[in-house]
Amino acid sequence: MFPGAIVAIALLGAWLFRARQVTTELLYTTQDYHDLPAQSLDVLVIGSSRMQASFNPASYYSSSGFYSYVLHAGCDSIYNTYRVAEEALRTQSPSVMIIDVSPMLTASRACIVGDRSIPQGDYHKDMGYVFREPTEFDPSPIDTYDLVSKPDLVPSEKNFILDLVKLCEDHQVTPVFVNPPFAQNQTDSDKLAAINEYILKKHYTFIDYNTLASSLNYQLGLDGASYIPNTWGAETITDDLVHQTADLVHGHRQDQKLEKRLKKQVLKTMRYLFNENMHDISRVLRYVEKYPVVTVMRYNAGYGMSLTKDQITQFSKIGIDFHPNRYLFAIVDHGNVKFSLDHPFTQNYKGWNVQFARSTVLIDSTIVDDQTGPMEMILLAGNPSQKNPIIRAYTLKQSGDGLWEKGCNFYTCK
Repeated sequence: MFPGAIVAIALLGAWLFRARQVTTELLYTTQDYHDLPAQSLDVLVIGSSRMQASFNPASYYSSSGFYSYVLHAGCDSIYNTYRVAEEALRTQSPSVMIIDVSPMLTASRACIVGDRSIPQGDYHKDMGYVFREPTEFDPSPIDTYDLVSKPDLVPSEKNFILDLVKLCEDHQVTPVFVNPPFAQNQTDSDKLAAINEYILKKHYTFIDYNTLASSLNYQLGLDGASYIPNTWGAETITDDLVHQTADLVHGHRQDQKLEKRLKKQVLKTMRYLFNENMHDISRVLRYVEKYPVVTVMRYNAGYGMSLTKDQITQFSKIGIDFHPNRYLFAIVDHGNVKFSLDHPFTQNYKGWNVQFARSTVLIDSTIVDDQTGPMEMILLAGNPSQKNPIIRAYTLKQSGDGLWEKGCNFYTCK
């Protein structure tokens, strides 16, 4: 063979090898993920579309200050989950990896339907998370079942667990296996019991949110559709995952790029959480305590309202001491009382001009809620100069169930 031909073949081989390297670099992960500052993540989440919609990195950050990212793996493929994890660990060294067990469940119920409901490629800017508005408001519990017949895991399913555990251990990462909540049937419930038994026997962690749904007050309809949680549901699940995994994080390093990005996502999260259809006082007050929102509160003692014990407890968590026969006018910032009087007052706070009257509240000289009632809460975020600052108004009327009635939303309140 001529020397020139040998050189040409060598160059072609080198080019093909290089091309394959470039092609496989993003075969399982995303460019957005690779653009993250190297070794900056504390928690990595890998799973199906159900996991993508169940875990919000902005919520995890708000509760813990730690950085996380969700990577989607085709949930009908056990193989894909491992490859996503393997590739993701090339550039990141998280303390915790949260792994979705959906590939081990019946694909037609747990995976395929969910994948079809979320378009691909529209979530990378949100740290892999998919925001979803609530669309149903008729809550129902997730059905639970007594064990009928516990199936044996097949070798490929056992290897799915063991291979991922080995990969995590090789990178000094703690694996946590999770089943996101969905409308299970008897077959799914029996299979989850088998998954739980196998993982626990191996002394690893498994969290089944179908089992925990009732204790966490996660409800189908209100918190998500049959297969996919909405942002309200993701808040509940992510908060619980903070409690169960944040203590496992070590070596956190602050990164200005991620701080800026996550704070922006926090504001987006708040727009979804304080939805105009949010009527649950307990959730509103929980979010008020957790997120950087200014709460303007007015109570007219002339109505002699009585709150439930749970409602009074929730108010006390943000420093509000409620008495049914005492007027209350207050400004609370991120769960901390800044001003609280028993008579109307006017106060400039963070660029907002707040004017209290007995039965109304004016923000920047505009009556925010035209549905006057005994108790009113107005939520402000951002500042008046920003485009579309968050403004929500809720009016609480006397009722046994304590439901909030929507007043108005955003800065168009009249």
